[in-house]
Amino acid sequence: VRGAHQTPREFLETAARAEVLAPRWPRWSDAAKRIVDAFYRVRFGGAALTPQETEAIGAALAQVEAGLSGRDDAVPAGQGA
Repeated sequence: VRGAHQTPREFLETAARAEVLAPRWPRWSDAAKRIVDAFYRVRFGGAALTPQETEAIGAALAQVEAGLSGRDDAVPAGQGA
């Protein structure tokens, strides 16, 4: 659970070091970083995601979800479903 004092990027770094997640982290770290980067661009940069970026973020979310649940059947983000 993200602490109120943590930014999304700080939480991501904390999660990467968590003992329970660390072994699986390499499988979905790039996807998680892409999600956080997109969040910052939209939230603080005023950018809008293109339909392709939105699709890629959806795929990245699916990859992170699969990684967290221990499934290895996730489609790599950006490669479609």
